[in-house]
Amino acid sequence: MKSEEELIKNQKKNEEYLNLFKKHLEESNLSIKTINKHISNIGLFLNDYLNDYECKTIEDGCSSLNSFFKYWYIRKCLFASQTGLKSLTSSVKMFYKFMMEQNLITKEGYDLLAYYIKECYEEWLEELNRYDDPNISDDEFFGIF
Repeated sequence: MKSEEELIKNQKKNEEYLNLFKKHLEESNLSIKTINKHISNIGLFLNDYLNDYECKTIEDGCSSLNSFFKYWYIRKCLFASQTGLKSLTSSVKMFYKFMMEQNLITKEGYDLLAYYIKECYEEWLEELNRYDDPNISDDEFFGIF
C-alpha cells in the first residue's frame, strides 16, 4: 500500500498528464463538450481507479483494464452504461496512444492496452448487461448461492 504522500504525488503527476492531453485535444479542434468528456473519463480511470482504488501509476494502467472495466466500473459507477463503456474505452485508448507518442509509456504497454480493449470489450459489455439485468439477483451475480 502506498503512503498518502505517494498517492498525492501521483495524483499531481496525473493532473500534469491530463493537462497535456487536454492541450493535445484542443489542438485537434474537438468541441469543448467532447474534450471535457475525454478528460472526465480519463480522470475517472487515472485518479479514482488507478490511484485511489488500486494505488497504481499511469504506467500500470495498461495492464489494469480488465479489472477496471469488468469489475470496478460496473459496480462502483452508478452511471455505468453501454454508452459510457464505449466512451470510456475510446477515451482510454486515445489517452494512452497520446502517452505513447509522447514517450511516457512504452509501445508494448500501449499494444497490450489496445489488445485488451479489442479482445475483452464484448465480455465487459456482457458483464455490464448481466449486472443491469433485473432478473438476476445480486446473489446469483456475485456467485453467492
